[in-house]
Amino acid sequence: MPLGKQALSVSYRTTTPKTADYCTADQSKKSALRMLGPAEIASISESGCRLSIATIVAVTNTAEQELHAQSRSTAEIALARQTAMYLAHTKFGITYSEVGSFFNRDRSTVAHACRLVEDRRDIEEFDECLCRMENLVDVALRGSFVVQQFASSEVGNAK
Repeated sequence: MPLGKQALSVSYRTTTPKTADYCTADQSKKSALRMLGPAEIASISESGCRLSIATIVAVTNTAEQELHAQSRSTAEIALARQTAMYLAHTKFGITYSEVGSFFNRDRSTVAHACRLVEDRRDIEEFDECLCRMENLVDVALRGSFVVQQFASSEVGNAK
């Protein structure tokens, strides 16, 4: 199934008009992560990988077990896995090593997957589909933030 993308990753797309916005977002994310301990960072990494997989499963109808399979599987499943790795790395800033650990792959495999997905962004249909996936991740993150804010306000109102 074809996949697509939106110009979000600063490290790959430095000529977009919104590069400054992306740089600011990346810098804020990195400075926030520096304040967290190893346990919190591990939790964020796992959550980011899980959300990336959930997005791929929803869009491609690929079984989650196939994405974790030790074998390469079919080309379609390999591309779905590579795209999940790409989303985890670019959307959440998770390192290649952490993504690789989650998918039971080496960091060099994750780096290779990210390069392949980025190269496929030149295909318009793939890029559009990947953009939709990135938007799904953004909506899920905003929804989670809204729920957390609501829960916090409810706790505050109960006092």
